[in-house]
Amino acid sequence: MFDSRTTVFFGLLFFSLTPRPFAQTPDALLKAVDKNMTFGTRSVLAEMTIVTPQGEQHKTLRIFSDGWEKVFVHFEVPAKDAGSKFLKIEKNLWAYFPKAEKVIKISGHLLREGMMGSDFSYEDMTETRTLADQYDAVQTGEDTLGGQPCAVLMLTEKQRGLSYPKRKMWVNREQQFPVKEELYGFSGALMKTVEYGDMRLAGSRLYPHRFAMTDKLRKGSGTTIVYKELKFNLILPKDVFEQRVLTRPFKVK
Repeated sequence: MFDSRTTVFFGLLFFSLTPRPFAQTPDALLKAVDKNMTFGTRSVLAEMTIVTPQGEQHKTLRIFSDGWEKVFVHFEVPAKDAGSKFLKIEKNLWAYFPKAEKVIKISGHLLREGMMGSDFSYEDMTETRTLADQYDAVQTGEDTLGGQPCAVLMLTEKQRGLSYPKRKMWVNREQQFPVKEELYGFSGALMKTVEYGDMRLAGSRLYPHRFAMTDKLRKGSGTTIVYKELKFNLILPKDVFEQRVLTRPFKVK
């Protein structure tokens, strides 16, 4: 009998040996990234580490998603954050903080603020729409990151209004996943960088399990999210995406 480690090993070996044709154009490569990174439904148990000049904070959270339209985030640890919840339905985002005992709507410039003091904004944490729908892609070169041959893409927004009008993305040519991104603001200044790593199988699907974000406007800060559990294509409880979930005790079923 194979144990779980043997199963993962042969799964990764099969994935690495399976021919994956390279996308030839920047737009085709970006669509390949979208196909690999987006999903229908998913459930995540994650650990968040926030580093600031004042020290480190460690948080545990769960994320439930149904495409890009519905996202629910629930913080479990530490005790001071336990029960903090966020619910996104289409373009609307609500938050509930136990100490305040009320639901508030987050909109406008507040969407770009860091969630729970992290370098990931509310939009970063809840936005999963396909990049090809929002950006035009041009390849500006080739590079190697961490031993991985990458195509370097510059993405420019198709319509005004995105938080990051331009993005520079290093894409692994073989696996067609992002390795690193630079996110630029309206002025053209570099706002954030994000690195993707720890590629592992989630079921039969290869997916990054580590995301490291650095906000260039916050000196000495950085936030890393590590997926401890990741499941795709689940049948999620309907009430997980209803507003009443914010004010009721939440338990994983």
